[in-house]
Amino acid sequence: MNRRLVTIAYQQGAQPNGSYSQAAGGHRHDLKGYYRLFNSKQEEMGVESLLLPHRTQTLRQIHGQSTVLILQDTTDMNLSSRIHCEGLGHVGTNQTGAISRGLKLHSSLAVAANGLPLGVLRLHGYAPESAKDKDPDRPIQEKDSYRWLEAYQNAVEAALQIPQTHVVCVCDREGDIFELFDLRRARQRKKVDLLVRASWDRCLEGTEEKLFEELGQTPCAKEATIAIPRQREHKAKPFESLHSPSDFPKEENFPSRQRFRPPLSVPSLARTVSSFEGSTSFRNSQNLSRCLSRRLECARENFRRVLECGNGACGVAAFL
Repeated sequence: MNRRLVTIAYQQGAQPNGSYSQAAGGHRHDLKGYYRLFNSKQEEMGVESLLLPHRTQTLRQIHGQSTVLILQDTTDMNLSSRIHCEGLGHVGTNQTGAISRGLKLHSSLAVAANGLPLGVLRLHGYAPESAKDKDPDRPIQEKDSYRWLEAYQNAVEAALQIPQTHVVCVCDREGDIFELFDLRRARQRKKVDLLVRASWDRCLEGTEEKLFEELGQTPCAKEATIAIPRQREHKAKPFESLHSPSDFPKEENFPSRQRFRPPLSVPSLARTVSSFEGSTSFRNSQNLSRCLSRRLECARENFRRVLECGNGACGVAAFL
């Protein structure tokens, strides 16, 4: 099992952007071993067991560091295209408002003060549940944000094994929760410092001013320049559907050579797809593909007929 896991990690590491089938070169015995390994129900195949050797090596790397940062962050894994996959959670919505299904992975990465990655200390994957209709005053242990406290506790356990190293746990704005600060304050043994990107304008002890105002009056300790690559704007392009035939100018208002024939209504692909759900006649993906292709051809023919009337008098909007 150990040899198989090392082989898989080596092959996948050589091609991180491809599937394991591509990484293994299509070798059927390697593929069988891959699926047999990850379908195993043995306790040794748990995330903590698999990560334990790497965590041990990471702590050895940290021993020589005076200061180490443990960076917490959550990654969304969108698996909406895997329509037959079970056990997925709600990871957000897309531009159309449709729910995106998938998993979340909360990781703790140890980094030296100069930015050198030292290793991963913790991985926690889960299927998030929607907080809709849930009691907002429920215990923190029942909330999705409890992952930040669990990762902090894990960092404290690691810090006990490296007493000569100053450990700082770094969190994003999602980690700006009172229970996390209270957890650190309540600890009696060695404490791991917290560095959290502020999200709330909190009250401060010993002053009437709040956090943001206090920070604004503090002298700048250091300035840093960060290069942010230019990104394309992902704005939804507007689409105006064709007007109904009654909205078009009457046919007698056009010259004889530009007689207008009202186009057929353009079918809505969204309605088409939703109408196919659960239909036994369209369970085959090839049948669905052929049907959608026919609908698209129908839509193109409608646009062509409208454009033939000339001068844009038909009120055709741009289809971007």
